[in-house]
Amino acid sequence: MKLILAVVAFLSFAMRIDAEEFSMPNTVAPRVTGASAVESNGSVFVHMITTHIVPETQKRIVLRDGDKVEETITVFKPVFESRALELAGEVKAFTRDGKELESKVVLERLKNPTPIAITDNGKLDSF
Repeated sequence: MKLILAVVAFLSFAMRIDAEEFSMPNTVAPRVTGASAVESNGSVFVHMITTHIVPETQKRIVLRDGDKVEETITVFKPVFESRALELAGEVKAFTRDGKELESKVVLERLKNPTPIAITDNGKLDSF
């Protein structure tokens, strides 16, 4: 009984929370990927593997009321894509705590595949 009262009290409190109290992100979510980099003729090339979720229609046989029935369902599957990008223009890299890294250090850290987060505005928004 005490557990039920605690849950009811929590739910009534949770319902009163105004959505405006939560801060919203200021940017698009970063893309997290594995990357490695090489320098060639003064250009930096980054090899990245990204994952996209795509819908796929499938047919399956189910037992419904004792009869086998074919139904169509949509499932979501991960698709992996490998890309090599030439970094042009001003590209900056930062550590987790926000310190900027020099280009030499970035190339050294990306000799082997390493998890990275990519943002469009150079900042990871913790909102």
